[in-house]
Amino acid sequence: KLTQFIKNNQIQIVTLFSLKSAQAFLEAVSYHHLTYYMQNIAFYCLSEKIASCIKQIDTKNIMVAKSPDFQNFIKLF
Repeated sequence: KLTQFIKNNQIQIVTLFSLKSAQAFLEAVSYHHLTYYMQNIAFYCLSEKIASCIKQIDTKNIMVAKSPDFQNFIKLF
């Protein structure tokens, strides 16, 4: 179902709190051939390290918290 949501542009934001979750997300995107659809999604990352992982795909909308804590993460919104 999630793949259909992505293909139908129903997912607009993805929040990533860890490098491991970012890597798992990228693996799923690759496995399901969804890379093309990532350009329409905004990625909100807790740290620059997480964002650098996401930069492997074709997306221009990556937001990173000023410091890796929940309070600064919430400020992104």
